[in-house]
Amino acid sequence: MSPTTYFVLVTGPLGMWLGIITQPDYDNWKEHGHALTMYDVRGLSMQPVQGNPGRIAVNIGPPYPGDTKQLDITLFPYSVEVIGEIEETAGVKSCAGKPTLYHRYLEALDKWRAALSNIHSATPADLANLTKNVTLFPGK
Repeated sequence: MSPTTYFVLVTGPLGMWLGIITQPDYDNWKEHGHALTMYDVRGLSMQPVQGNPGRIAVNIGPPYPGDTKQLDITLFPYSVEVIGEIEETAGVKSCAGKPTLYHRYLEALDKWRAALSNIHSATPADLANLTKNVTLFPGK
């Protein structure tokens, strides 16, 4: 059986990150001060929305300037907030803590993995161009 995994927000000397940690790694960091290994790391930045001081824009992107192909990091963080436990049901992972933030994180992670593999998702304009020169079958 695999160890329990958590979706976490980590703050450290160079910023804030979202990622996945395992229960044993978290326990070693919390109890013994060991370095914490995070998996599938994405950076988190927050900025106030211009013209609306009560709102904050949340951006999920590279973990640091000059992003590399590395998705796992080991660091000595200032703090670790466990957002929720990751559960897998029928091959679909979910996080009960903050599902909207978790889904945005997964979208950012999927875009980064696609960029690493040179696979690009079609934009709405690309899809519209596909149907321009298509001859439909009669009656369709």
